[in-house]
Amino acid sequence: MADILLLGPVEVWQRGRRVALGHARQRCVLAILAVEPNKLVLASKLIERVWGKLPPDGAHKTIQAYISRLRRAIGGTEGIALGNRGGGYLFDIGDSQTDIRGFRSLVGAAREAAATGDDNGAAALFDKALGMWRGDALADLAGHWADGVRAQLAEERFAALEGRLDADLNLGRHAWVVGELTALVHAYPWRERLAGQLMLALYRDGRQSEALRVYHVVRNRLADDGLDPGPALRQVELAILRADAALRVHRAGEPGAPADGVRFKIRL
Repeated sequence: MADILLLGPVEVWQRGRRVALGHARQRCVLAILAVEPNKLVLASKLIERVWGKLPPDGAHKTIQAYISRLRRAIGGTEGIALGNRGGGYLFDIGDSQTDIRGFRSLVGAAREAAATGDDNGAAALFDKALGMWRGDALADLAGHWADGVRAQLAEERFAALEGRLDADLNLGRHAWVVGELTALVHAYPWRERLAGQLMLALYRDGRQSEALRVYHVVRNRLADDGLDPGPALRQVELAILRADAALRVHRAGEPGAPADGVRFKIRL
């Protein structure tokens, strides 16, 4: 068995030892096949993803050499194999897992837990999923393909983070997450869901004026570009102005708790 790690620099570990995967383009070949495991990637597509629109002469032979070296590097590992067929290549991972697959599996389980009202379980699963990241995905690879995959995975990471913050807020951990949310909103000012979560955390922490100030900062920033806050963020502001009871943390079974377990949601 081997661990194929892509949520950070590209690495393969076998029996507790890191496998030498060669230079960046060779690692890129492995990453391309590992991101879509058990799926045939045509040689022409592989070449385009490694070199872009202007591959060197002899690119097909170079790819063959990369595959041969990678086979030797990971050869003999139970459950994984680099195969070629029908003018392309595939990474037959079998029972081994990439960290991407593990991350997505944990996030799916966390969302299922959240949907049933198990916020403790959801928070723990989201935390475990986020703990699999070692930095930016494919951190040691450059190029258009790597940039695109990195951006997609970054969105998945953010969605998991926002899901964990929702669970924390549902559990009444608003004072705990205010600092984290403040830093996130400062670093990512265009993510309105984070701003809404910060507003909710501040309101529940007894800081209504600060919560409304967050909204005004976001609104003014968007106005500079001729935009308005989305309906979800406006909903949070209106609920705060009304001191809506739905903003409170509702414990299961307490008076006023929703019978169906619905929490105050920020949908963006």
